[in-house]
Amino acid sequence: MNTEWGNNKAAKFLLELLEREGKVNAGKAVMSFLQDTARLYKRIKASETEEEASRNTLLITIIRENRKKHVSQLHNLSEREKSALENVTDSQGKIQLKIESEKNKKENKLKRKKYTYEYPKADVTVDIIVSGKEFGKRKLLLIKRKNEPFKGKWALPGGFINMGEDGKTSAQRELKEETNLKIALEDIEEVCAQSRVNRDPRGRTIALVFKAEIKGKLPTVTGNDDADEANWIDIENLGKMSAQRELAFDHEESIKKALFKSKGKDYGKEK
Repeated sequence: MNTEWGNNKAAKFLLELLEREGKVNAGKAVMSFLQDTARLYKRIKASETEEEASRNTLLITIIRENRKKHVSQLHNLSEREKSALENVTDSQGKIQLKIESEKNKKENKLKRKKYTYEYPKADVTVDIIVSGKEFGKRKLLLIKRKNEPFKGKWALPGGFINMGEDGKTSAQRELKEETNLKIALEDIEEVCAQSRVNRDPRGRTIALVFKAEIKGKLPTVTGNDDADEANWIDIENLGKMSAQRELAFDHEESIKKALFKSKGKDYGKEK
């Protein structure tokens, strides 16, 4: 018997018994039942996606429901033959367990493809420092955070990077979403990475910091998405805002690295 049931003693016994008794139609019915199950089992093992595995498992279930149709063709079986048939159909339950096991393996494989890891990992965010001059004074674009952590505090526009984005593209997108300001990618420059372990209360994050400079008149900005407000802030006011703890995360440090020569507490001269 060239099926997955080839080593099934109960199936062999029943088929040999039916053959000896000359019950050809009954033997064909049993063989059809076994071959359908075996063929679908092979298809489930070869399934590439969860949908394929589920569809084939459903077909197995349909075969089980139609078992009475197969058995109805065996109405003239002896008690011994009926008992042998029960052994075969009971064995199908074991095949069903094997099928479910294969399906679980497929699902676990798919979960791994969906970026589920067994070890801790850091999230990557982006921040963008946008500045420009108005009436001879340098101004910085900040947003007032709508959500925790640091709800109501001023921060650089930014957020979590998407899987299909590079850093610049992510910074450009977050800037547009939170302030309605779009800057060309070629005008965005990477500054540094902020990676201190406890920099974010939400968990382990590493921030890629970018900067861009507006030439000419400063555009109108509007707070959107995660930002309650967006505004151009005088850089001269940053020291006072820092003293009053109005700045979120480690964004003050990022601003100093991007725009000022000083690395200490004072802002010092602009770069």
